[in-house]
Amino acid sequence: MGEPRISNKDRIEMLQDYCKHLATLCTGAILIMATFLSNFQGQPLSQDHGSAAVYFFMMALISALLSQGLSIVFNPKGRWGTVLISAVFGFALLATMVFFGGVMRLGIFTADNMSRPDLTRVIDSSSVDN
Repeated sequence: MGEPRISNKDRIEMLQDYCKHLATLCTGAILIMATFLSNFQGQPLSQDHGSAAVYFFMMALISALLSQGLSIVFNPKGRWGTVLISAVFGFALLATMVFFGGVMRLGIFTADNMSRPDLTRVIDSSSVDN
């Protein structure tokens, strides 16, 4: 008894949903960073990590959108079916890898700025007040 095979159409639909969620996460990360930086007092440390994180999230967003765009073109009965599935999967994989690169850069940026002496004083005094 073998496992049921997943059709190419179902694979494309799953990848579309995955890329939609990944694009939402990328957009949210960019907006959260913009909000954080607009409320930030002083000059943030490790600006290159912050810039790289935004760049990675933008590239992941573009890759996810390309994957979704190619999946719309998909024709299960056409001869380009296998090529398009490979391209859609490739862009989805690229988007995932770049997204995790952005998360790592964002983590480094956050850790560097959380260890700032002036920010540590603000955090300590706010926790004492409550």
